[in-house]
Amino acid sequence: MGLGRHGGEADRAIRGLVIGKFMPVHNGHRYLIDTALAQVARLTIVVCSSPGELIPGPLRFQWMQALYPQVHVVHLVQEASWSPRGHPACYGRWAQALQRGHPAPIDLVFGSEEYIAPLAARLGAQAVMVDRARVAVPISATAIRANPWAHWAYIPEVVRPYFLAASGDGQEQAKRGSSSPCRSRNASREQHRF
Repeated sequence: MGLGRHGGEADRAIRGLVIGKFMPVHNGHRYLIDTALAQVARLTIVVCSSPGELIPGPLRFQWMQALYPQVHVVHLVQEASWSPRGHPACYGRWAQALQRGHPAPIDLVFGSEEYIAPLAARLGAQAVMVDRARVAVPISATAIRANPWAHWAYIPEVVRPYFLAASGDGQEQAKRGSSSPCRSRNASREQHRF
């Protein structure tokens, strides 16, 4: 058995991190998180949000807590505009914010997006790409936001009420898989910052 970074601990005795907007969380995210859970002893999920997003950050944070009560879930609120993804300063700022909220060393950063590698490097961790091509679970949050009814099977039960409430005839649309624009609904404005 291999050794972790923490003085000879076994492979599963390491800390992992999954970061994302989860707007909304879907079965592809769950595949990612379940893959991470199988490889680490301790996992932290960071839900990132900014004020004014279509699906409020506190709601996404609650969804993640409901889906993964055994995991440490953190809500990172980005109040100010940071450099765009891909800009070298962006990863340093994200790494600093993550380290403030998660001071323990992070060994593995799991994700399916290209930004995971430079972010992991800034955290002194190894990047683990999971289903980059979205073959195992062929869905994206963008596709769900565009037409939740066509992708209903990929939306976890805890998330579905959001879409049903956002559209007056949501239950019928979910059955038909038809398209309808979703409106943001009000949610708790409680913010969890670090």
